[in-house]
Amino acid sequence: SSSSSSSSEEMQQMSYGDRADAVLSGFIGRLDQAAIAMPQMCVTAWLKAHAPLRQVIIAGEANNPATQALLDAAHAAPAFDKAVILIDPCNPESVAFWKQHNHEAWSMVDAHFQRSGPAAAAAAAAGGSTAEAPAGAAAGLEDLGMSATG
Repeated sequence: SSSSSSSSEEMQQMSYGDRADAVLSGFIGRLDQAAIAMPQMCVTAWLKAHAPLRQVIIAGEANNPATQALLDAAHAAPAFDKAVILIDPCNPESVAFWKQHNHEAWSMVDAHFQRSGPAAAAAAAAGGSTAEAPAGAAAGLEDLGMSATG
């Protein structure tokens, strides 16, 4: 067990790049067996090194054209450190999921709808949206606080 302890200490003293190389070289033999897992592992390592993720939270009914325009704009410029989250405040399953898995995101959406008052809640219940996309076009990346590079 002392050899595994010294091995662990050596890994901790290595730079992130050297540790990543060591881990990847340890799994290279499995690449033939599970080729699909290697890209996933590489993305996970990259995301871990560049944490935290930026969250783009879109609140609205999934099939609403304004919500779809915002989703299209959010996905227009790919960025590995960006997670796009759709929360439908009128869908009990969506609300329950986000309350359990990302309570902070749900709290922001809930606070917005409470500040917007009964008109926003009625519009959302009728399939409307409190944040409208520009008429005739998808929302721009600038509207989401992003540049063309993500």
